Amino acid sequence: MITKETFGPTVAVVLVSMALTACSSNPYSSKNSQRLYTQLDSQDSQLADDAARYALEKLATGKRLQWNNPDSGNSGEVTPTATWYVAERGQYCRAYEEVIRVGDQAQRYRDIACRNERGVWVSKTSAST
Repeated sequence: MITKETFGPTVAVVLVSMALTACSSNPYSSKNSQRLYTQLDSQDSQLADDAARYALEKLATGKRLQWNNPDSGNSGEVTPTATWYVAERGQYCRAYEEVIRVGDQAQRYRDIACRNERGVWVSKTSAST
C-alpha cells in the first residue's frame, strides 16, 4: 500500500492529467465521478499518481496496488489489466483500472497508458494526436 510517506514530495504531473482527463472523457465514468475525482486534495492526487505510476511500471497484470491518505480518509487502487507491445511505435502499453474513494462514494474507470520515449506513462485519453 502506498501512503503519503512512501514517495515523499514527488509529483507526477502527467499522471494527474491522466487521471483527470480519464475521468472526464472515459465512457465508464458518470457525471458524479467527475466531481468525485476533483474532490481529492493535493496529497490524495499525489498518492493516486504515485500508485498509478508504480502499478504501470512494476506490477504484473491483475495485481492491485492500494493507496490511502489517513489525513483525508480518501483512498483508491490501481490494477493493470493487460500489457502489450506496439512494434510500430516501439512502445509498451497497458490497460488499467482505477478506483477512487472519497467519503462513502467510490468511482471506477478504465484507461490505457503507453510508455513514451522518456519512460513516462501517458494516458491515451490525455495524449494529443
